[in-house]
Amino acid sequence: MLKITTAIIATLFVLQANAQIKKGSILIGGQVAANSNKSNSLSQSTPTSYIQSKIEKASVFGLNIGTAIKENKVIGLSFSNISDKETRENSPNYIYTEKINQNQIGLFYRQYKKLAKDFYFFGQADIAAVFGKGSSISNPGSSTRSTKQSGSKVFVSTGIGYAVLKKLHVEITLPNLLGLQSINTKQTDGPPNIGTKEDRNFSFYSSLTNSNALGNLGVGFRLIF
Repeated sequence: MLKITTAIIATLFVLQANAQIKKGSILIGGQVAANSNKSNSLSQSTPTSYIQSKIEKASVFGLNIGTAIKENKVIGLSFSNISDKETRENSPNYIYTEKINQNQIGLFYRQYKKLAKDFYFFGQADIAAVFGKGSSISNPGSSTRSTKQSGSKVFVSTGIGYAVLKKLHVEITLPNLLGLQSINTKQTDGPPNIGTKEDRNFSFYSSLTNSNALGNLGVGFRLIF
């Protein structure tokens, strides 16, 4: 895994210019990525009980707009929305549901490498401010919790594109290939356990560590003017 990660990083930062996107071009695009999984396991403490977990994730890049400062080198602004929903059920009576909606606004740098006629590889680095909110509920009607998040992220993505038309490209992307994030989370519990706690987390993450990484592939497009 380390060798694969190192090779990808090296590829991203040593891309050679190969005229694909002309200097001064304006690029407008978007991306949709989704992933979900479900698992079941027996409880260790009670063999007749089971734990069922279902995780649904969706990430939508609402808008990316940038300009080519050199051939194949683009800088710009990006906005993305990430929504997570997780449900855990411990038979026979316990159900826990958590939802998080997170927005990211930031800057990106993208570089292209032509692979063949109408096909190209690209790497992209982003830095973004993060803010979001969420909620969770245990045994509906029993206890609730509201969550607020703020912080920042630096992450790298990569992918392959195809020029369907001269001014329209479609892309397959592997988002969040590597990333660092610093997130401050404030949680407020409702009755019966009323209270507030705050936590700051600094972490490294990668979609390569997900056993279902292929499920994280995104589909996107680019309009070039």
